[in-house]
Amino acid sequence: IARVLSMVLVVRGACLLVSVLTLLPVSLQAAQPQALLASVNAQRLQSYQLQMQFHLLSSEDVDARVATQLQATVERFAQQTKQLDELSTGLALDAEVLALQVQARDFQQWVLANEVLTQGWVSVNTLNAMSSSGATLNQAYANLLNKLRAQGVAAEPLLEQAILMQQIAAGYVRETS
Repeated sequence: IARVLSMVLVVRGACLLVSVLTLLPVSLQAAQPQALLASVNAQRLQSYQLQMQFHLLSSEDVDARVATQLQATVERFAQQTKQLDELSTGLALDAEVLALQVQARDFQQWVLANEVLTQGWVSVNTLNAMSSSGATLNQAYANLLNKLRAQGVAAEPLLEQAILMQQIAAGYVRETS
């Protein structure tokens, strides 16, 4: 009887393991669009933080703390941009993700222009190009988010509000610098 019981337990354990392993890809697939949404929203927040820090840097007398914060945000932003490929695998969003990555890299280049450090001021051309690049980046975010919504991925209202508040703060700093 002990031997039969141990075999039953082994078979039950094997069945449980097989059922868990068959469910695992399904749960990972369900989590994948949410992970992409979280990454895109983190990057959206960082894009407004970058704008705000860029304008703070141009209005402050090259405060080292602002420059350090800007560099740290640029690094997080670049990391989020790289992760988009892996997070979007299998979601049929390749065109939207590629467009977003191209716009994010363009935006990042304008932020890193750092004319304040080299010439002491930011040219109007750089400000206009950065503003235009930011608007194009926002359109790329909107396109990807619309596709995610069409796939049934719901936005988080509190996070959307936080992004809006960061956008307002960045706009305020831009206008006052």
